[in-house]
Amino acid sequence: MYLIYSNGHSATRWLSKNLTVDNYSKCYHSTDLLDLNPNIKNTIDYHNHLKTLETRNGLITGSIHLPFNLNLKEFDMLNSMGVSQFCLLRNPAYKINSIMQFYLEKFLIYGFFSNKKKVYKSNFNNLKISVDELFLLCNDQININFQKYKFSKNKYYLKYIYETLKLRSKKIFFNYDIIHSNILSRENINYISLVLINLFLYSLSNCLRFDQNSKIFADEKIILYEKITLDKKNFFYYVEKINKNFNLDYLKNSNFNEKVGANFKKQNGSKFWPKSFYSFFVEKIEKKKLSKYYSKIGYQF
Repeated sequence: MYLIYSNGHSATRWLSKNLTVDNYSKCYHSTDLLDLNPNIKNTIDYHNHLKTLETRNGLITGSIHLPFNLNLKEFDMLNSMGVSQFCLLRNPAYKINSIMQFYLEKFLIYGFFSNKKKVYKSNFNNLKISVDELFLLCNDQININFQKYKFSKNKYYLKYIYETLKLRSKKIFFNYDIIHSNILSRENINYISLVLINLFLYSLSNCLRFDQNSKIFADEKIILYEKITLDKKNFFYYVEKINKNFNLDYLKNSNFNEKVGANFKKQNGSKFWPKSFYSFFVEKIEKKKLSKYYSKIGYQF
């Protein structure tokens, strides 16, 4: 039995599919197990339920992208129980872009009042533009507004609230819909820049917090997104580490080349980031003492 921690946006669903083989192995993804048993309250309960399923079904069983935050006390308890625990990492510049793209439509619609709960693609699947395109469109305005954010967060958020309410008024009185209107029009640039700043700050915090917590894992327990998705050779290398009972012959029929999600299609990272985003990103990495950690892993910015 194995557990792979991740905060998503690292091909976790694709990996789950490739680690699942009929009548041989099952890899649960994110909230899949909670949907079957809502009474699971923490990682220990989660592990116990997985262990029961493994024994009952006779399959190699594990989970990726656990639906609970990484908790040091629970991590130590599971280690003392001999549970195989791994951490899946991805270059933060690329992961931040992926998180931003995932939440972009929701943040554009709700502005300051966006919540960070799970995005359901059936509800948010109308946006045909990428964050990279918006970075290019709003570059100058993002840099201007980000300087205001650094000078006074309160003033930035008051401005963000004001622009959100102004957009809501347009929707109520003029039936204006930013998603289905000309989103690239000049009148939207200030609002979009405020949205992108808020979304960037959320994504950056989410990503660096997880990576900082991942330091508790030994080197051999770190799985790199860039390597495990590279080719079958690397995939099998990690599979053998995840669970020595895996017979690779059963996994050879996995359709490795069917790489799902935008993660595999857009690999621009920080290439189109406004200057203010990049400098703040580097500043935060230094502040959280992650530079050497990333360098050891092989991530460069």
